[in-house]
Amino acid sequence: MSVQSKEQKLIQNCLKGDENAYREIFNQYYRMVHGVANQILKDHTEAEDVAQEVFERVFKNISRFKANNNCTLATWIRRISLNRSMDYLRKKKPQGTLVDPDHANNIENIIESKESLSEVFIAMNELSKKDRALLRMAADEDSSYADLALVFQTEPTKIRGRLYRARKKLRSILKW
Repeated sequence: MSVQSKEQKLIQNCLKGDENAYREIFNQYYRMVHGVANQILKDHTEAEDVAQEVFERVFKNISRFKANNNCTLATWIRRISLNRSMDYLRKKKPQGTLVDPDHANNIENIIESKESLSEVFIAMNELSKKDRALLRMAADEDSSYADLALVFQTEPTKIRGRLYRARKKLRSILKW
């Protein structure tokens, strides 16, 4: 059974009110949803709140999802996660950076000491929210240019360029 046909079967079962289908979608995508929210919000509790909102929205609007070659259920859910996280971030007062110490060295493997880590925190705050989100999501090993393009609603070549420019800005700010 192909991924799309499995997704369609899950969606159809959700539309019929099958609790097992809801549970399967939740179990399959919760880590991804929470991870996106946590990368952006930098707060585990807030990420859990956003994840709850994301799944409420997913299940409420699952009848609107239309699978095609460019958009899988995972991509659709990831996009909702990103949007809800960014909305949550806009609503709250700015409180620090969008990079945490556990993941910061994934951004170009440039961090070798605690001093440089604090420099990266400061530099990341100088980037736009979209650039920070793009760098964080690109650091996720599961993210391809195509996945990022779907999430940011653009083309993979544009993502490559945006990512290049965001990294260049970060290096420029850091003077590395």
